[in-house]
Amino acid sequence: MESQRRREFSSGAENIVIPTSNSETSLFPKATIMVVEDEWIVARDVQQQLQSLGFEVAEPIANGEEALGLAVRQRPDLVVIDIGLADGTDGLTLTERIRRGANPPQVVVLTARSDSEAMARACAAGAAGYVVKPFMGAQLLSAVLVGLARGRQERTEREERRQAASSLQAIAGDLVKREEGGESRANLMAQLSTREQHIVRLLAEHHRPRSVATELGISYHTVRNHLRRIFRKLNVSSQSELLRVLKDR
Repeated sequence: MESQRRREFSSGAENIVIPTSNSETSLFPKATIMVVEDEWIVARDVQQQLQSLGFEVAEPIANGEEALGLAVRQRPDLVVIDIGLADGTDGLTLTERIRRGANPPQVVVLTARSDSEAMARACAAGAAGYVVKPFMGAQLLSAVLVGLARGRQERTEREERRQAASSLQAIAGDLVKREEGGESRANLMAQLSTREQHIVRLLAEHHRPRSVATELGISYHTVRNHLRRIFRKLNVSSQSELLRVLKDR
């Protein structure tokens, strides 16, 4: 096995050594990153560090309003924002505005403050990471990777919700229809207890079993037991088949 190479990079405090493999593209996920920082030396250092690790990083931006517009138009995966910009923009307010958008990027905040109040504000604004200056490169990298992982999770959840809404929208429109010569949805539902009917309605309203448990104030295990009884009564084997049967009635 070939020996691993090492990369050294400065991070505003000291040089950090990170082992790398011979395949630069295999280390970290592909991602586009925007840097919003009015201290040019810091901004350039962050940009070069992240670029050296394979991330795509545009020229740093020092203006808050410009950054907001670019974040909306260019849709980067992650934005690194200084908590205080020279144009008077509050980095945490900017973070909150960016995170309120549709399919927003993740945000990592840079700041010289390490007090708990600032950290709590950053979290409340929607930041995925918080890096205190002067920082080591490994700290920046760790915050960026956490933010990117959170972004992937949010995208997955949005896609799951979109697919569920797409399939269940058709079901909701057909729930009251009856199939000629067949058993009506009302007759099917009549076979279920009041609690079981409630669970079925929640599933048809885009709820997942865990959120059904939360909505009803019962355990996830109890919901699964109810679902097994519902499956037996309606002669189906899965949640998707249950909703399909109800759609066809």
